[in-house]
Amino acid sequence: TVEHLAEVCALKPPYGVVGFLPPWYPHRTNRGKSRCEMAMRHVAEKLREEAKTAYGVQLEIRSLFEGVSDLSYCGFEGGAEEIQTVGENLPGWGKLYRFPEKDLLKLDIPVLNLGPFGKDAHKNTERIHLPYSLEVYPRLLKEAVRLVAGEGESLHGGEDKAR
Repeated sequence: TVEHLAEVCALKPPYGVVGFLPPWYPHRTNRGKSRCEMAMRHVAEKLREEAKTAYGVQLEIRSLFEGVSDLSYCGFEGGAEEIQTVGENLPGWGKLYRFPEKDLLKLDIPVLNLGPFGKDAHKNTERIHLPYSLEVYPRLLKEAVRLVAGEGESLHGGEDKAR
């Protein structure tokens, strides 16, 4: 514990502790570098277009989602040495908190986060915009699944035959 280390090192309060706390959600981006990432960007563009024309909602396409997301577990954008550095600075690494580093280094699943619309993410004042969350989002999510599954327009920009 921190108290034990402070005692062993003969530290006198106040003192600061620098490190990371679990869980760790590494960043995941879509910069359009691969065919699959380009396909997901194409889906995002279609969803942005539909959101604007069908619902009057302006969506923004970003390469990086700044919030916490399970998409972190779709691969790791870096090397084993970067994971090791985090692990060396995160209490309980490998004991209290297990991180699937070997699996993530093998994965490279392209991501699309049809994210939240609200205010103050991860704060005690966090709130979502209900009309978007209950009316628009479910429809856009259904369309995203349809596009990705290839039931309509191909991910490579082909004709949409499902409509």
